[in-house]
Amino acid sequence: MKKIIISLFSFLGFALPSVAKAHCPLCTAGAVAIGLGAYKLGISAESVGIGIGAAAVALGLWISRIIPKKYIPLQKEIIVIASFASTIWPVIPFMPSAFPLYIAFLGDYGTTIAVNRFLVGSIIGGMLIMIAPFVSAWISRLAGEKRVPFQGMIITILLLVVSILIKEFAL
Repeated sequence: MKKIIISLFSFLGFALPSVAKAHCPLCTAGAVAIGLGAYKLGISAESVGIGIGAAAVALGLWISRIIPKKYIPLQKEIIVIASFASTIWPVIPFMPSAFPLYIAFLGDYGTTIAVNRFLVGSIIGGMLIMIAPFVSAWISRLAGEKRVPFQGMIITILLLVVSILIKEFAL
């Protein structure tokens, strides 16, 4: 009985709202919406990857903050990598778009490898979601520590949308 009560309260701890830190559910939902919207609009696999990769990293960052105690070294990083891998790797077979990458210093002359566009986009999206809090803090510093409501979420979504627009119209 004691185990049932403890597990029930543990579950309620995840369900109850708390103070949002860094990447909250709104950032994660926004990144998912961008990825799914790009997919539904028929935009390139890299652009879909930007949204889905950002969502995977945001989810990993969010979940890593829920765990109150650090049990192993690099726990946060391991959770983020596990979230990214468990979200991206199963989707790669459904996004078969690839481009050739010539690597002159690796192997024989003319060595070319195929690089998955979705994976490249996912890595870019993951990096963008990681730098979004720093961009938000930098903008706050420039504005004299003043913040706009939902500034972190706005900057995260803007970074993702601008990167997709640059990718779609410049490349």
